[in-house]
Amino acid sequence: MIEFKNVSKVYPDGTNAVKDLSMKIEKGELVVFIGTSGSGKTTSMRMINRMVELTDGEITINGKNIQDYNAVDLRRKIGYVIQSTGLMPHMTIYENIVMVPKLLKWDEQRMRDTAIRLLKHVDMDPDTYMDRYPSELSGGQQQRIGVIRALAADQEVILMDEPFGALDPITRETLQDLVKELQHDLGKTIVFVTHDMTEAIDMADKIAIISEGELVQFDTPENIVENPANDFVRSFIGENRLHRSDNDQVVEDVMITKPITVPRGTSLRNAVKLMRDKRVDSLFVVDDFNVLYGVVDFEAVNRNPIDKTVDDIMRLPNYYVKKDTLLKDVTNRMLKHGLHTVVVLNDDYELEGILTRTSLVDMVYSSLWGDESIASPGEDGIESFDVGQIENYSEDSKSVEPV
Repeated sequence: MIEFKNVSKVYPDGTNAVKDLSMKIEKGELVVFIGTSGSGKTTSMRMINRMVELTDGEITINGKNIQDYNAVDLRRKIGYVIQSTGLMPHMTIYENIVMVPKLLKWDEQRMRDTAIRLLKHVDMDPDTYMDRYPSELSGGQQQRIGVIRALAADQEVILMDEPFGALDPITRETLQDLVKELQHDLGKTIVFVTHDMTEAIDMADKIAIISEGELVQFDTPENIVENPANDFVRSFIGENRLHRSDNDQVVEDVMITKPITVPRGTSLRNAVKLMRDKRVDSLFVVDDFNVLYGVVDFEAVNRNPIDKTVDDIMRLPNYYVKKDTLLKDVTNRMLKHGLHTVVVLNDDYELEGILTRTSLVDMVYSSLWGDESIASPGEDGIESFDVGQIENYSEDSKSVEPV
């Protein structure tokens, strides 16, 4: 898809920013360029759309030399997202999204349909946001618009230059997940620049580690962590991550296998008595087949009249895991989001156990002393809890059919 062939960049002052760079990025891959400040990572990315002109070598896209394109036409074929979003403050959100399609002379209906579809894809209601201006949006919302604007003209290649560096950690992680989802759903080829190794490991199909203009290592996150090319890569990764592959524990190894449950219809009076007797602050509401319907905690009990039932006040868990999920893939997310308890369910939504912070103490203790790591690449093993699955639960089949 994108190939660098012995590419170099030397600036007029003699600075050799990129030295003999050769690498191939396959169609549909998310490749992260990472390195210290001044390493040449951003220069390498900006040469793809000719925002920076290379000095020597060749870059091709689908086998065609980028020098054979008109530079402006090339940039219109490549999406571009930067840290400051680059949104035009005097234009509405709709006008910002369709900037490139308008230059490409799309008809109005096609542009409008595209803007509506993309806004819905990032959970922003078109009726609410289309006619607003960037100043009326939060930083995270502006960055969402920056991302979908890069997708609006249906470009195959998207370049992202440290797009989330100025955002708070929770917003940043939400947008990282969004980019991975969009890339997976739409099949885009993304080149993403960052200086954050955690971001690189979490997002990338492959990572290009660049130092002083030279490509030091180019491989999958897993292979880089397990087989760092040299001491520079080892130090850049961090010792804790280097040990994570030694941890192959799964949730089943540490979960609490007999959480305290109550049947549906249990009165709050009896629920409180059970909490007191078992010395717990949460109960799990199940049916006769141990299918989980909700959670009742002390705060909810304290807010409601004692004559209600657990069904009246129970809440749905936000997430669940399966017992064969790797523990290392769950722990970091639990700690980062302050999740005190995660339920463990099987394919039929039957409650098999719970994972709590207390049950993770040994692992966290080890990680603090360097024996294990809670860092994790790729998928975290936590799945959205969908009540629609339960509504289709059949006592005859004892299964939860997808809806």
